[in-house]
Amino acid sequence: MQHDELTESMYIGIKLKKDMQELCRIGFDWIEEEDEFKDKNSKFYHDKFAYAMHHLSFYKCYECGKPYYGGAKQCEANEGQQNVKFDEKELMCGSCVSKKLQLKNGVCPTHGSEYVEFKCRFCCSVAVWFCFGTTHFCDKCHSGARAIQPCLGKGKCPIGGDHPPNGNEHALGCGLCRNKYERIKL
Repeated sequence: MQHDELTESMYIGIKLKKDMQELCRIGFDWIEEEDEFKDKNSKFYHDKFAYAMHHLSFYKCYECGKPYYGGAKQCEANEGQQNVKFDEKELMCGSCVSKKLQLKNGVCPTHGSEYVEFKCRFCCSVAVWFCFGTTHFCDKCHSGARAIQPCLGKGKCPIGGDHPPNGNEHALGCGLCRNKYERIKL
C-alpha cells in the first residue's frame, strides 16, 4: 500500500524522531550518570533516547520546525502545566528566540546559536532551567521564588548588568566561549 500523503507524513515523523535522537545524543550527556540509565534492570538501561522521552519535554519550534528541549516533565506536572494549551507561535528554540528578538548575544561567531545561555527571567543569574517551552529560570527562581528582582546595576550585578530589566528573556552569549574565557582568566 502506498499513498503520497501517507509517505509524506511518515517522512516527517521519521525525520522528527531522528532530529530528537541527535539532540539527545549530543546535548544530554548527563543522562548517562542517572541511576535509571545505569541500572541493568531499568527499562532505560543504556537507552538515552527512551530516558529523555520519558522524563523530558521536547517541543517543535514554530519557526524552524526542529525539536528543542523545553524542560523536565516533572516541572510541568508540579506547576500544573502538563495540559496547558500553548499558542504554538510561542514555542521557539533558543536559536529562533535569539534571531526573532535580535538579541545581540544570541549568535556566537564560532559556535552559532546552539550553546547560547540565557539569564533567568526573574533575576540576574544564569538560567539553568527552561520550562514550559518559553521561560528561563535559575535554580532559586525555579524552586519557587518567582518575584521579579531588580538588577543591582553594573559593577554589582552578578552577570554584568548589561541586560534589559528583569522580567524579559535575554541571551547572555555563548556558554562554551564563556567557559573557555573563564578558564583562561583563572
